[in-house]
Amino acid sequence: MDQSSISPAALYASIGTEAAPIVLDVRRERDFHDDGTMIAGGIRRSPEDVDKWAPLLSPARSAIVHCVRGGEANQRIAQALYTSCRSLQAEVHNWTPPVAAAAPPAAS
Repeated sequence: MDQSSISPAALYASIGTEAAPIVLDVRRERDFHDDGTMIAGGIRRSPEDVDKWAPLLSPARSAIVHCVRGGEANQRIAQALYTSCRSLQAEVHNWTPPVAAAAPPAAS
């Protein structure tokens, strides 16, 4: 399993291409709402529920996971997912537009 990381520049360059990975925002609920931004095209998933949503994702695509602190949580999620899963080398609030966009409003 590839548990390496990817730089923001390399991820940005791949967005919109045929080889674009699935970007999984796995920040804890409070961190997600406190920040207010999300990587364009990212999918928000709860890190606590990885066993529920991981089997629903396509194993044919690589994935990038990111959260506030990275490290152990990202590695645990990466192990539950794909043969090719990497962690983002930066926190989402360190991105500059157009990569970071306003988070969609919470569902009522």
